Amino acid sequence: MDGVLLLVYIITFSCVIAYACSIRLDHIGFEDGVLIGLLFFILAPVTIALIEGGISSLSMLAGPFRPLHDHVTSLQICIGCFLIIAFHWLTRRLIRPVRKGRGPVDRKHGGKLVIGLFMATYVVCNTIYFLSSGKIAGGHWQGNLEIGLKNNLLLIVIGNFSNVFRGAIFGVLYNSYTKNLVTKKTVILVGFVVVAFDVLTTFNRITAAYYAITLLLVYRRHFPVIALASIPVLPVVGYLSMIWSSLRGLAIVDGYSLSGFANAASVVNSAIASGAMQFGQSINGIFDSENIIVLDWIVKNTGQQFPILYGYTFFLRPITVLIPSFFWPEKPGVFGVMVGGHLQGISGLALNSTIFGEAFGNFYYFWPIPLFFMLLVLSFIFTRLSRRWPFIDGASFFVGFALWRFDMSFAFISLLGLSGVIVAWTVVNRFFARSRSRHRRPLGAPPVVIGGRMPPRSWMEGNTCQR
Repeated sequence: MDGVLLLVYIITFSCVIAYACSIRLDHIGFEDGVLIGLLFFILAPVTIALIEGGISSLSMLAGPFRPLHDHVTSLQICIGCFLIIAFHWLTRRLIRPVRKGRGPVDRKHGGKLVIGLFMATYVVCNTIYFLSSGKIAGGHWQGNLEIGLKNNLLLIVIGNFSNVFRGAIFGVLYNSYTKNLVTKKTVILVGFVVVAFDVLTTFNRITAAYYAITLLLVYRRHFPVIALASIPVLPVVGYLSMIWSSLRGLAIVDGYSLSGFANAASVVNSAIASGAMQFGQSINGIFDSENIIVLDWIVKNTGQQFPILYGYTFFLRPITVLIPSFFWPEKPGVFGVMVGGHLQGISGLALNSTIFGEAFGNFYYFWPIPLFFMLLVLSFIFTRLSRRWPFIDGASFFVGFALWRFDMSFAFISLLGLSGVIVAWTVVNRFFARSRSRHRRPLGAPPVVIGGRMPPRSWMEGNTCQR
């Protein structure tokens, strides 16, 4: 049985990789982000588990995931892989067909002005969220933030929008680059600034992953060389990712200060020098491999220790996500928080399980059908928006990618956030259009005389009014 399951994994993953290598990535969209997320959050950690024999976590009460022994979970993963391929293929054929060539350059809906608008939105949201977190004062900043989130609807919205624009800015950068509106240097510099700002304010690891993916897209022709060159540093990066929560706590436990960062840096140096982490374990930190353990627990316990939700968080929560809890105390909760409460017994703890986990927890073994339907609906909405505002394509790519580490309501929160940017962009466009119209030369008027030189006689004769 183990040999048969290994063969199924090899065939499935080979099909996914072969399909991913055949698609065009110069016109990215929501479906591409979902496909790349499948490679990052499913294929990579499960492949490591196949090599190492499994994935385990000392901090979780769930047992290890062993791909060749946990047959039911492995089967769901393989089904999900083919589901994503089918979704991507159907989207590219019917909803968002990609034509050859770069197409016409749309300077109205791309370039530095759009990047500036997304950047400003992200900085404002992230700054407000940072100031509300209590990190500057030190102590248990997460507890302070939870209190703020319970009592402030606006802070909830701002925090969610911060998650959206953290990735969307990279999509807009790459989208502008593919249209020759910005250079590689602009992509590299702006992306680095976003990562530095985000690390200093939120200590969020995923921003670095967004940046790395953007650079890989820009330099995708050199991917084999980049992949080989990155192998020596992957264990260090993975280990830092695994201890990131502790590192964050050490850096700001006494407030936001240079001494706290220096203390955290010294701990990191000593931890790396110890070299106690195995290669597979360190790499797992990059791909959030613990999500696969949670997915395995959901598959094994849904209908027993964990209730079947029948779309409660999958369909109902996305359309009610902005309703405050004090208006509707029984509103659908966050799927990850529900899993954290059942698995770890800790109230308020959110555990990610990829989009496969949420779909399975809501619909049991019928999960592929509603997931496929929901992804198609989201792809259709993003595509319709991008036909009028092309920068939505790049932004929706990272929405699709980030969807693997959030729940389905994140996609609808993203739609709300991007709709706000569309409104702002429309207002800015109209303002500049009116400004240009005031200084526009009326039809038939002579050009401005510069340096005392009169316009050519031929021009004056050709523009004489006929009566």
